[in-house]
Amino acid sequence: MLLNTIQARLQASFVEHSTRCAIEYKNSKITYKELEEKAEAIAYTLLSHGVQKEEFVGIYTKDKVQHIISIIATLKAGCVFVPLDPTYPVERTKAMIAATETKYVLTDDGTLDLFEEEIVKEIQAIVINPKINEQVDANGKSDILFDPNDKIYIFFTSGTTGTPKAIIGRNESLVHFIDWEIAEFQINRDCRVSQFTGVCHDPVLRDIFVPLFAGGTICIPENKEIMLESNSLMEWIEVSQITLIHCTPSLFRLINGKTLSSDSFSSLQYVMLAGERILPKTLISWYEVMGERVQLVSLYGPTETTLAKVFYRIAARDVHRMNIPLGKAIPGSKVAILDDNLQFSVQGVTGQIYIRTPYRTLGYFNNEELQNEKFIPNPFNNQPDDLMYCTGDLGRMLEDGSIEFMGRKDRQIKLRGFRVELNELENVLLLHEKVKESAVIAKSNDQDSLHLCAYIVIDSYSHISESNEQTSREIRQFLSLRLPDYMVPQYIMLIDKLPMNANGKVDYKALPDPEQQQYIAPIDDIERKLAEIWIEILGIKQVGRKDRFLESGGHSLNVISLVYRVHEEYNVELPLAEVFRNITLEELANYVRDAS
Repeated sequence: MLLNTIQARLQASFVEHSTRCAIEYKNSKITYKELEEKAEAIAYTLLSHGVQKEEFVGIYTKDKVQHIISIIATLKAGCVFVPLDPTYPVERTKAMIAATETKYVLTDDGTLDLFEEEIVKEIQAIVINPKINEQVDANGKSDILFDPNDKIYIFFTSGTTGTPKAIIGRNESLVHFIDWEIAEFQINRDCRVSQFTGVCHDPVLRDIFVPLFAGGTICIPENKEIMLESNSLMEWIEVSQITLIHCTPSLFRLINGKTLSSDSFSSLQYVMLAGERILPKTLISWYEVMGERVQLVSLYGPTETTLAKVFYRIAARDVHRMNIPLGKAIPGSKVAILDDNLQFSVQGVTGQIYIRTPYRTLGYFNNEELQNEKFIPNPFNNQPDDLMYCTGDLGRMLEDGSIEFMGRKDRQIKLRGFRVELNELENVLLLHEKVKESAVIAKSNDQDSLHLCAYIVIDSYSHISESNEQTSREIRQFLSLRLPDYMVPQYIMLIDKLPMNANGKVDYKALPDPEQQQYIAPIDDIERKLAEIWIEILGIKQVGRKDRFLESGGHSLNVISLVYRVHEEYNVELPLAEVFRNITLEELANYVRDAS
């Protein structure tokens, strides 16, 4: 077993740190020895089912600890793990399974019924249960040979055709990044790393393997609600004695909450920010309170190049910049800013960002056309295997050699840390029988948070008996069954025709601002106070009685903030289901009155 494989590095940790805590979740702790034994049992079960090396194995579990164990088990069996999220719409999960031609899926008791009834009946479900440990032969450890070039995982990003793109991870490439982060930031076995990232988002690999390589502990919040409300999240970080956080700038805003004090987060050493643009002004309050006791770090790099390939240590003085720099390339990688002719851009001049590294992924599964489009031969030599990844991001080189992000060249955006192809959303909209044409754009609110706006041209024959509001609701429901919640637009606006430019293409800049519900003012103190709360949470200027929370910019990250504020103001427990049914301000006020 070669040392630069993920399996060898994990085995070394299992031996060296056998009695230490590997995972902490709720009131339970799992040692490295227990983690190895549980993973070995599942690996043996996979092999006994005839699963072959580098075969794709889906992981579809509700239990977060079981998901991590299953990842390690799949690696031990020499297979490729394909994370599947039970909270995703069934149609999205079906598309991910079909795109990877996955034949085996690990499930637990919490997901088996849903899997058998709703997903793909032809797939073999392997149920994880306590009896698996009893089925392991004493000599059941596999003698599989692992190689640095092995395929080890599949993660998906948004695709322009409406089908998610599957990206294949390479063994040595993941090891390289994890080794770099541990060495660069001197992370040791005393680290306690938060696991905030969703299972279908590749930065989860940082949450899992940085602590496991270092002999530290993965710390998992006991429920999702903790991550959605600022005070609860801050308290959990403190009580859990977290030393290292990987998160998006959106989540960091909750960590940088109103109750932040100089005594907050006594154990915290690093916050690694990635997935979205970091706005300097959002860091001002952090540095005013915390100073530079905790190191903030910007990480940059698309899924295709394996996690991050550029980093920057943020300092207090950076809050006065226009942009926080992306930084410089990590060892083993190089970054180039090239013009449209693939020549180097002059310092300070904007060009496209290209990443050159032998530690990239293996690229796209079953998509040779996109592979050749995005991974291009290095134009500065004649070596066919020397490839550069075309990020689609625009940037410029600063005087100190750092890269500054300047926007996107195409219609891809980052929304709450997730890559979203606006073209994909347009194509999914066109699957609805009533939609004739569609256009989607992203707009910023007063808090500089992006929200999606969809513009729909309806087939006139299917729209005769319905109001615009009825049709918009129907389309929203249609999308929610097919897309993750972060891809469902906050605004769906029906228009007569899409504006066109002189070239006959959609003129996205000419699309109107989203129509608001006709404003009807709040009628009493409760409605007026609730309107103030919505305005603060959503970053909008005005809220009327008939306005709906989700259609006004509400999403899973700020729903809990609303629940918390209502409880704080009125001592009323507001169920999440009430908010997610797209409650109006008037309805919320009535709920508060009835519950008071």
